[in-house]
Amino acid sequence: IPNEFVAIDLATGEEKWKIREAAGTPNDLAYSHDGQSVAAIVSPDYERFQIKVYDAATGKERSATPLVEGSGTMQVAFSPDDETLVHHSNDQKINLYDAVSGRQREAVSLGRGWSSLELSDDGNTIASETSRFALVQSIEPFRELHQFREWSEHLWLQELSADGRFIALKYSRPEDRSSVIVVRDLKTGAKLGRFRTEGHPEVFSPDGRYVVGQIPTNRVGVWRVADGLRVAAWYGHTANIIALGVTPDNKVVSGDNDGFVRVWTIPEGE
Repeated sequence: IPNEFVAIDLATGEEKWKIREAAGTPNDLAYSHDGQSVAAIVSPDYERFQIKVYDAATGKERSATPLVEGSGTMQVAFSPDDETLVHHSNDQKINLYDAVSGRQREAVSLGRGWSSLELSDDGNTIASETSRFALVQSIEPFRELHQFREWSEHLWLQELSADGRFIALKYSRPEDRSSVIVVRDLKTGAKLGRFRTEGHPEVFSPDGRYVVGQIPTNRVGVWRVADGLRVAAWYGHTANIIALGVTPDNKVVSGDNDGFVRVWTIPEGE
């Protein structure tokens, strides 16, 4: 919805609150780990941005960072203790802000040459990629954890799990124009699962047990991270799937180009 974001109760489907910003649409949203706050990157004129923190129950603004120049794809997350906002910007910097006051604490440059960045929901891990390899780093302290190189010349960083334990990387298959998702354990670097998918996005479940993505004929597919086994494939969308999310109780929320949102439940015991 242009220029606003809406909080909806998934149990009832009812709107809880709605916030409209001056001009730009919210660039990214993140809930705090205690569920009490929501952080949003907003841009009033598409040339400047700031991060605002809202009460998750009422939508009332709690704090805001200074308004600075910038645009493009950005991400925000709360640190594990919810006291710090971790933000990565399109100028390839990591910015740390006080979540209560909005004051900037630190800024770290990642260097040049990265085509995309992905921040884990716990605010502890960041991954970046070129067309050839992916780099994973911790944020506090800021240090390299892993580098991954694979067989394909075309690599895309897809997703970090919420707790930063797993990474999903997508590689193109020129021979049949398909893609392969590879999931790796970020503690050991080991390859856990590999499966074919199509489209975008692919997301982890909050507990890191599943990856959810789009499969042919506008279906939603669910794969188990431990072994790459597909445990569900759901029909229902008649248009391309453009948004996916997984709730803490393993309900999958999917949205398509026709404006339909569907909610699915991952089978128990899978």
